Amino acid sequence: MIYNYSLMIWSAIRSRQRINGDSDLRLANQLLVKPRTLRQYDKCNGVNINLGQLNHYCYVNKINLSDLLQSAEILFNKPA
Repeated sequence: MIYNYSLMIWSAIRSRQRINGDSDLRLANQLLVKPRTLRQYDKCNGVNINLGQLNHYCYVNKINLSDLLQSAEILFNKPA
């Protein structure tokens, strides 16, 4: 079950990155990691992201974690 939530959160983060036109370097800085770590997160669907990283990401993007989770739910519940 944790795997599904991490996949949803990671997908929402990547989706927001594309919408905002942010580079991988900028996203890495927002998550307090190096750009190559993003590729690891892509492979494991963000399972290794911790709450501190999510907190920092939300802080620098001026969003609530609940907003991020809501956008993740929208991504996964939209009709095909």
